[in-house]
Amino acid sequence: MMHARLLCQSLALCCAFALLPAGLAARDTPQVAFKDWAVECDDAPVYCVASQTAGATDDTFWLATVQLRPVTDGAIVVLRVPAGVHLGSGLFVGVRQPLTEIAYQSCTPQMCIASGQISKSELTRWRRGRVAEVRYRPSATSPPLSFEISLQGITAALRYVKEAEL
Repeated sequence: MMHARLLCQSLALCCAFALLPAGLAARDTPQVAFKDWAVECDDAPVYCVASQTAGATDDTFWLATVQLRPVTDGAIVVLRVPAGVHLGSGLFVGVRQPLTEIAYQSCTPQMCIASGQISKSELTRWRRGRVAEVRYRPSATSPPLSFEISLQGITAALRYVKEAEL
């Protein structure tokens, strides 16, 4: 029963996130910034996500967008990565090893979307940590790409998400 509820939450969240453009700033919906994280809410009903977009150090290309939404037993994580990634190698995220594998849900010509859930204890590590790691294989012939995203502002962003929806 718990697995079915998680799957429904995860799929519903993934579908809702899929409606959001890859660049959250492209929307007219106002964003609230919390250091390296942003929160965007849709109204009717209020639905918020905390997000961060990572790019190459020289800003020449987009690596991923990480979106979090707290739930009772942790947080739903949705990751968007460039199209063409090697799906069979998986997509992983976390504050320390072992990283959590996030399941691919769908791909478009522009991006692939993955979603999953992290536990309460893992979410606590996100709130207390400095960085989280994202890892995937850009293509079948390339080595895994691993990069860090800042966790500065994540606690305030997640608190805002919860309070906005009350």
